[in-house]
Amino acid sequence: MTSYLEGPANFVAYLQRDVSRIGHLDLARQTIQPLSFDSGTPVENLYQVIEASAAQYVAAGSVVSVSDVKLLPPISGRDVLAVGKNYMEHAKEFNSSGYDSSDKVDLPSHPVIFTKRATSIIAHGDEIHLHQGFTESADYEGEIGVIIGKAGYRISEEDAWDYVWGYTIINDLTARERQRDHKQFYIGKSPDTFCPMGPIAVAKENLPEQGRSLRLQTHVNGQLRQDATLNDLIFSIPRLIATLSAGQTLQPGDVLATGTPAGVGLGLSPPTYLKSGDEIAISVTGLGTLKNTVAESSKENLTTKLTISHLATELKSVFDRADASPQSPATLVAHSLGCLIAINFASEYPDLVKKLVLFGPPPSPLPNLTPDVWFSIAEQARRHGMSGIVDATVSTQVSDYTKINNPLAVAAVRLSLLGQDPEAEKPTSRKEYRFRVTGTPCEWAESYRPGGFHPVHFGDVFKGRYEVIRKLGNGYFGTVWLALDSTTSAYVALKIEVAGRQEPRELPIQRFLAKITVDDPFSRSRHVVKLMDSFHHDGPKGRHLCLVLEPMGPSVSTILNAPHETYDPLNPPVRRFETDKTKRILCNVLAGLQFLHSNGVVHGDLQSGNILFALQDLSTVGPEKLKQDESTSRIDYLHRIDGKPDKWAPKYLAASQPLSEYTVKEPDDDTKLADLGGAFFTNEPPEKVVTPMSLRAPELLLGEPFGIGVDIWSFGCLLFEFVTGTSLFQLPPFGLSDEALKDEHLIQLTDIIQPLPENLIEKWPASSKYYGPRGERLNTRPRDFDEDDFDERYDSHEDTEGDVVDSKDNEDFGFDIGERMPPQTLDSLEKLISDNKAADVDEAEEKKITSLLRSIFQYDPARRPSAADLLEHAWLKG
Repeated sequence: MTSYLEGPANFVAYLQRDVSRIGHLDLARQTIQPLSFDSGTPVENLYQVIEASAAQYVAAGSVVSVSDVKLLPPISGRDVLAVGKNYMEHAKEFNSSGYDSSDKVDLPSHPVIFTKRATSIIAHGDEIHLHQGFTESADYEGEIGVIIGKAGYRISEEDAWDYVWGYTIINDLTARERQRDHKQFYIGKSPDTFCPMGPIAVAKENLPEQGRSLRLQTHVNGQLRQDATLNDLIFSIPRLIATLSAGQTLQPGDVLATGTPAGVGLGLSPPTYLKSGDEIAISVTGLGTLKNTVAESSKENLTTKLTISHLATELKSVFDRADASPQSPATLVAHSLGCLIAINFASEYPDLVKKLVLFGPPPSPLPNLTPDVWFSIAEQARRHGMSGIVDATVSTQVSDYTKINNPLAVAAVRLSLLGQDPEAEKPTSRKEYRFRVTGTPCEWAESYRPGGFHPVHFGDVFKGRYEVIRKLGNGYFGTVWLALDSTTSAYVALKIEVAGRQEPRELPIQRFLAKITVDDPFSRSRHVVKLMDSFHHDGPKGRHLCLVLEPMGPSVSTILNAPHETYDPLNPPVRRFETDKTKRILCNVLAGLQFLHSNGVVHGDLQSGNILFALQDLSTVGPEKLKQDESTSRIDYLHRIDGKPDKWAPKYLAASQPLSEYTVKEPDDDTKLADLGGAFFTNEPPEKVVTPMSLRAPELLLGEPFGIGVDIWSFGCLLFEFVTGTSLFQLPPFGLSDEALKDEHLIQLTDIIQPLPENLIEKWPASSKYYGPRGERLNTRPRDFDEDDFDERYDSHEDTEGDVVDSKDNEDFGFDIGERMPPQTLDSLEKLISDNKAADVDEAEEKKITSLLRSIFQYDPARRPSAADLLEHAWLKG
C-alpha cells in the first residue's frame, strides 16, 4: 500500500466537482494526493499554500489518478510579469530577426519588462489555439516562472531570494508580427491560450540550491530546440525582482517569467512557426514537463469554445443517459446563464433537441437562427452579465402598459433586481462568489451568509461573560474559539454552530453525559471532552447554538499529518507514533468509548481528527500569552468583489492557532474523544450517519440495523492506521457515485477481511456484477457500471434489434472488457500488517495485533468485542 504523507514536494491544481483543489502530484505514478488545512478545509488554490506555513496543510483523503481529473494551471487569476531578451544568444537571434521593436542591441542595458494577460493562461495538456487571421507566426518560448512568496516594495538584490516562494514552467507563446507591430509586446503575448503553465509548482526548499541553477529544455515534436540554465540569464532573478519592485509592490502569488533561451522558431533557418498538431514539451529540473498541443484550425468563436463548449459536451452525457436520439429527441430547459450552454448544445446537436425553453437571456421562445448568430447572442449576454439578465427579465415580465404609464415602477423593479446579491444562498460556482479569494488557511468566506457562520472578532463577548481571545479551529458546522470566562476566570472552548440548523443531537447527549459524569466510578468520563455550558446567540441573520467545552489541544490527525521539515520522496516519513504512545492513545479512546457505550451513547464519528490531546493546567497562563489579535495573527481582511459592504461577514478571517505548545508532555500525555455532533442514543439511531466512508462498518454500507458496533469497527480501522501509518481501506475521494463507492468498499472488504456471508450478499444485489456464481472475481470494476443499468445493457448482451453486441465495438467502455487485465486482488489483512508494520513491532507483537484486529473485524456486530473487552487484550495491556 502506498502512503502519501506530509511535506509535499510539489503542488498541482485540479478540478474536483467544479471546485479547484490543490494536491501533491506523484510524477512517477501519475496520482494526486489531495491536501487540506489541519482544520479539514480543502486547500483550493496555490495562493493559500503560499500564505500558509507547511505545518498548516496535510494530506487528506485517498489518492486520485491524474487521468480522472482536469488539471488546472498551478496559479492563475493575475497577469504574468515577463522579461524579454534575457538570454544572450536569444537576444542576438531576436535582434536579427526583424521582429524586435525594442532597442536594437544584442545586450540590453536594462530588463525588458512586459505582461501577459491572465486570460491567456491555460494548463498542462490544454490545447493551444493559433487564432487564424490574427497571426501567422505563432512561436514558442520555454521559460522558468518564479513565484513570489511575500509582499515587497523596493526589494534589494541582496534580499530578493527571501521573496521567492518557488517555481513553475511557462510557455511564453508569441504572435511575432503582433509583437513587432505593437511596440509594448503586450498584444503579441496575450492571445487566449498563449500562456501554458504547469504542470506543478514547487517550493524552492524542495529543489537543489533552492532552484537557483535550474535547467530548461524545450522539445518540439520530439526535437530539442532550447537548452539552458538560470546561470545563463543576462539579468539575474534578484536583479529582476529589484527592478520590478522599485516602484510597485510585488504580491504573494505574482508570477515572473524569467525569459527564454535561444532556439525559438524565429531563430531557425528558415524560421519555423507553430502549426496544427505540433507538440511543445518544456522540461525543467525538478518541475516535470509542461506539454501542450496546437489545436486544429477552426473558425469557431474561441471564447465560446473555451468557456462553454466543454460544458455542452458534458450535457451530452446527460442526454445519452436519458436515451435521447434523433428518433426520440428531448426538451431542454435552461435558466439564466445556463441558456448559453443550452444554445451551444442545441447548435451542436440539433437532432437531439425537440424543444428549447429558455428563461432569461437570450430571448424565449428561440427563433430559428444559424449557429453563428447563436454565438453572437451568447457573446452579447456574456458581455452584459447580470445587467443583461435584468433587462431581459424586465422586457418579458413587465407589461407594456406599465412600461408606458409607470416608468418609475420599471426603474424600481430594475434597481431591485440589480441590487439582489447571490449571498442568500451558498454559491455553487466561483461566478457567484461575493468575496475575493483569500490566502489565509481558515473557513470559507462564502460560509458567512444567512443560515451560515456567525461573524466573530477578537474581543467579542458572548452571554455577557465569554470573551473571545483566540481562534482554535473551524469545521463544517461552525467555528471554535478560546474564550476567557469573566465569571470563573477560566479558559473555555466556545463552539459556535451555523445558524438555522435543526437542534443537533449533540446537545441533549452532552447534557445527559454531564449529569452522569459525577457518578463515574472508573473516571472513564475524563476521556470524553466535557460540556460546561450551552446557550443560543442571535446573530445578524440567524440563531446560533453555542457550546462551551473544556479547551483541548490539537488532534491526533493534526500531529500525525504535520509536514516534516524535509521531505525525501524516495524515503517518505511514516505517519505513526512510537508503539508505546500508540497504545496509550488507543487505550484512552477505548476508555472514552466504554463510558459512552455503557450509558447508551454511540459516538458515530470516531476518527483521528476527533481524538484530541489534553492540555496542561492553563490557570497559571496569563491571557496576554494566549491572546490573538489583528496585529499578531495571520488574517485576511474581507473585500467584496462588487465593492459593497457586507451585512453578514466579519471584517476579517483569522488563521487558527491551536494550543499545541500547552499539551501535556510525554509520558503523561492524555487524549480525549471530541465532537459528539455525529453521536446518537442506541435506541434512537439516525437515518444517516457522518462516519467517514473508509471507516464505516458493513452494516452501515448495507442498510442493516446498527449500534455501538460501528464505533468498534471504526476503532479497528484506526488501530490499523496508527500501527502501520496507512489507511486500511483506500477509497477514491471523488469520481464515483455513492452506489459505486459502496461497491468499491465492499470489494475491498471481501479482499482484505474475508468474503461476505450469504446473508449479507443478499443485501448487496450489485455483487453479481463483480463476482460469479462460485464467488470468482469477474473482470469488472464499479466505474464500469456507475449510473448505468447493468442488467439491461450487459446481462443480455443484445441491442434493441436483437443482434448480439460485440464487446470490441462497445463505445461506452472504450475497451474490451474481455481482453483487459483483470482487477488485482488486494492483499489480506495479515499481509498488509506484515508489510507495513513499524520497525519496533516484532513477529510476536505482530501476531497479537493481527488477532486483535481479527476479533474486531466481524461482519456480525454482535460478535465484535466491547470496548471493555478490548482494554483487556494482551497487546494493549502489555
